[in-house]
Amino acid sequence: MRQATPLFRVETRGRGLVDNTRPVADWLTGLGAREGLLTPFCRHTSPSLVVQANASPAVLTDLEAAFERLAPEAPPQWRIFFRTVGLRQAR
Repeated sequence: MRQATPLFRVETRGRGLVDNTRPVADWLTGLGAREGLLTPFCRHTSPSLVVQANASPAVLTDLEAAFERLAPEAPPQWRIFFRTVGLRQAR
């Protein structure tokens, strides 16, 4: 079994989902890979990697909505958060 360890780079512009299906397929073709195991490793302090079938275009919309609920862009407005962290609540 042959093993390859070249880098595949993904440039992002902040928060959001990026479909890398075609770039990864092209990259693997360039390596001569036809079958095998791909193990992605993210070199970042806080990466997120989602591998999913993408059978429906609604999947990306649903995932982004779920991430927004879990980790909203706007600062939290909970009083306990501001007392614990020592921040002033924005008005």
